[in-house]
Amino acid sequence: MDTMKWISSLAVVLLAVCAFVKQGVSLTCYMCNSAQSRNGKLCELLTGDPRIFEQNCDHLPDARNHGVNYTVCRKMFQTIADQEGYDEERIIRQCGTEGPLECLRRTRTNTLQVEFCHCDTDLCNAATSNKRSSLFAVSTAALCIVFGLVKAYLL
Repeated sequence: MDTMKWISSLAVVLLAVCAFVKQGVSLTCYMCNSAQSRNGKLCELLTGDPRIFEQNCDHLPDARNHGVNYTVCRKMFQTIADQEGYDEERIIRQCGTEGPLECLRRTRTNTLQVEFCHCDTDLCNAATSNKRSSLFAVSTAALCIVFGLVKAYLL
């Protein structure tokens, strides 16, 4: 087997492995509720130092004491209408146990509307849309660079 075929085969195998590797053993999500405490706006916008809201999901009491397996980060947008017709909007960021990796809109009652967004990478519940794992993009870029260097070296 010549060198270029061997390198190509190795690159394909590495790319396949990288596509299925999870970035870490435990998941870290932002955890806060914009309706609670003096940090409401900080939670809503993640301004200031957002690290104060970072939470390793494996360190939550349910995970430690009851074996709950948190597999997604969740961001919820709640719109709550009161009796006078005023809407209160809340953003809740948390660890979750399940959910499709997309955003879904639900109307619970005529006074409560909720949009759930789930994602499965660290701190992905910060943005308004789900972020895909950057591992695949980084590994693809690295392989392109390696191929370019190998090709230049062999020619």
